[in-house]
Amino acid sequence: MKLCIAVDTNFEIFNLQVMSIAGKEIIEYWLEWARYKAYDGLYIYTSSNIIDNNKIKTFQDLYGVKLVYQNSSEEKIIVENTKMYNGIGIFLDNGDYRCFQNMNDILAFEQELIYNPLNYCSSVGYGKSENIHIGKNVYIHESVKLLGAVIIGDNCTIEKGVEIQDSVIDKGCLIKNGSTLKNSHISQNIHLTTKLYLKDKALFESNLFDIKKRESLAHDGICLKI
Repeated sequence: MKLCIAVDTNFEIFNLQVMSIAGKEIIEYWLEWARYKAYDGLYIYTSSNIIDNNKIKTFQDLYGVKLVYQNSSEEKIIVENTKMYNGIGIFLDNGDYRCFQNMNDILAFEQELIYNPLNYCSSVGYGKSENIHIGKNVYIHESVKLLGAVIIGDNCTIEKGVEIQDSVIDKGCLIKNGSTLKNSHISQNIHLTTKLYLKDKALFESNLFDIKKRESLAHDGICLKI
């Protein structure tokens, strides 16, 4: 049996190459569930042409599940022994499929995850404590303060004097000296300037999303140019 996901690409934020929740890309949630349920393969139907073959191979080797991207027009080939799920979403531990329609849905769900980090599938492979999850190959200076519920993805560097409270740092991020993050989300591969203060914000390479006001803002000078 194979597992199929039909990806709705109407929303710009849902780029399969960058979308992640709590430090892990959504595609990894799907693969973990497919592996757990012993599916032969994961088939993603999408109109997007942005496909990274190297990433596909890496995921296949890591999860042992065949990963195939197919054009949305080919959905007619789906056979009777296939389960089909529409829209961007993730599988929860109990088998429920949570679908996301917009950025607010994603950020709201992430808040649920960080306050109960041991009860969802993507925690596999992360260092665990009651409220804090740390990924692999992470450097955290001894002076750093981690408060509340915190998730830090793989390959991150957290420098001297940083304070992180109730926040998520995606993979490959650099948080420089003296920065403070509260109830915020930093997207993957973001390098920040020094002494940055962020509260109730989701930071991406191209824009800053105000979680409370629910609006996107342009930013200049927050991210280091590398």
